Amino acid sequence: MRKISLLFLCLLLVACEVTPVVPVEAYDPVTVPASPSGVSATKGLSSSVTVSWEASDNATGYSLWRASSDSYGTDLGSSSSVEVYAGLEGRGFQHIATVSSGTLSYEDKVSSSGVYVYAVVAFRDFSVSSTDGRSSGIAYSSPGNFVEGCVIMSDDTDLLTVSGVATSSSFTLSWDVGVLYSVLGDGTLYDYSFSAGYRLSGAEDWVTVETGDEVSVDLQLGADSSYEFIVTMDILDDTGSVMNTVSSAVYTFMTGSSDEEEAGE
Repeated sequence: MRKISLLFLCLLLVACEVTPVVPVEAYDPVTVPASPSGVSATKGLSSSVTVSWEASDNATGYSLWRASSDSYGTDLGSSSSVEVYAGLEGRGFQHIATVSSGTLSYEDKVSSSGVYVYAVVAFRDFSVSSTDGRSSGIAYSSPGNFVEGCVIMSDDTDLLTVSGVATSSSFTLSWDVGVLYSVLGDGTLYDYSFSAGYRLSGAEDWVTVETGDEVSVDLQLGADSSYEFIVTMDILDDTGSVMNTVSSAVYTFMTGSSDEEEAGE
């Protein structure tokens, strides 16, 4: 009996040595992707803004957000999708696109002139194991640095406001570019040049007067006549090339014959 028990014990010990140990599956931590770096936006004055950024570690895609320049805050930072989204939405941002990890730029089409602020958030789709099963979801980074993109729509005639003052001997046309400068953010960011066009009401061709950076011009026009006026602004880059052209609405003013008077649209 003792020999049998000893033999059984030896066999049991050998079996224990060759039986593989199966580890218990533990919950794998989820690595939150890094915030996007190198975020930039074009300063071009067309109807779109191109936002670019550098690849983020552990990201499987990117979420893009836009806000107007006067409605956002910069104190954002969280790895929680709920907090990131709530934080952005609470500061006036709207979600505009979701792109894959292989995409590092996005062209945003806008419908009105303005300065827009952009944020890029990296996210990671994940699926992790635990002792209770498998879980999946999305982990979000905090937004990358906020960037501004300026858009000036060529057909936005509200950017230039024109007025006229008539006397018996002359007509002074002037224009206000305050709205345009508020859109640009700073009028010194770009060089610019103005021209004023006028014609008798109903005529086909315009007479054009270049005024450089002056925002008014004195015109010798016929008395007691109705004229149409338009002002055009060329926005220039550092080389003097035209980046964009904005024109006012067409205004109609009467020229004076005796007393000084201010004309209306």
